[in-house]
Amino acid sequence: MDMAQSSLVRRSRHRRWLGLAVVGLGMVLVLLVGGYYLYGWTAIQGLDSLVYAPSEDASAPQPSSSMTLAGLRPDLLSPTPVGAPLPNDVILPDLASLRLYPGERVAFTFWAVPWAAQAVAAVGEEPPQGFLPADQFVLGARGTLPIAKRMRIPAIEVDADVRQLRILNPGSSREYETPKNVVGHIPESSNPGEEGNAWFFGHLQSPIRGEGSIFQDLPLIPEILRTGQRVYVKLDSSSTSYLYEVYKTDILYQDDLRLYDTDPATITLVTCVPALTYDYRLLVTARLVGFKSVL
Repeated sequence: MDMAQSSLVRRSRHRRWLGLAVVGLGMVLVLLVGGYYLYGWTAIQGLDSLVYAPSEDASAPQPSSSMTLAGLRPDLLSPTPVGAPLPNDVILPDLASLRLYPGERVAFTFWAVPWAAQAVAAVGEEPPQGFLPADQFVLGARGTLPIAKRMRIPAIEVDADVRQLRILNPGSSREYETPKNVVGHIPESSNPGEEGNAWFFGHLQSPIRGEGSIFQDLPLIPEILRTGQRVYVKLDSSSTSYLYEVYKTDILYQDDLRLYDTDPATITLVTCVPALTYDYRLLVTARLVGFKSVL
């Protein structure tokens, strides 16, 4: 074999390996793109779990997350003085039916997983101490009260600054800037303590731009509500701290989101879902239930 033939063989082998490498790279890209779309489809199917609607009879008293069976009836197992007669209407329990585990003292919402009762209740529900009822507060007209400075959601351990979002003009359209490591408030919407609806936006995550993940645990709120626990949002202005209670959550496609107003004083928290696709919006709505001065 002369040098020309040898060079031709080498070039042929190089082309063959290059072709195999291109085919392999193409297969990897197909798998990645296919996996991404499969993940997106699967994630969208689970978005219904993020919808929480209030009960049909919202005025009916609801059991609290701390309500127990022992709290609804006399404690038959409490110490009784020796020789003291029992009340006529007391029926002693069948000893064979008693269990060592104190189920009567476990909150109803944790009967399925009683070992989680203490830990979850401690994180998920914080008594709103020091707040006066909202019906004692005179709501302000829109734009008359101080803006929000800080937001806290104890149930999901959110404690973040609030900043007013500016309107940007990239050329072809106008849009609000994205909140960077803060909760962003739409300045045209209501301020805390005012009539109407106040809108607040925050990132679920921001892996490319690095703008924070203030609302990364916002999708946990619907499940917390289903356990019967209350979720409070505290908004602080320069003079007053406002207490809002979450009562519903919803999911909208990104193109269907419109800022709407309400008659009562409410706030709506918004973040993008699901993770990595971000083409839907989770809306968490809360009503004003209390206030207190911070001066």
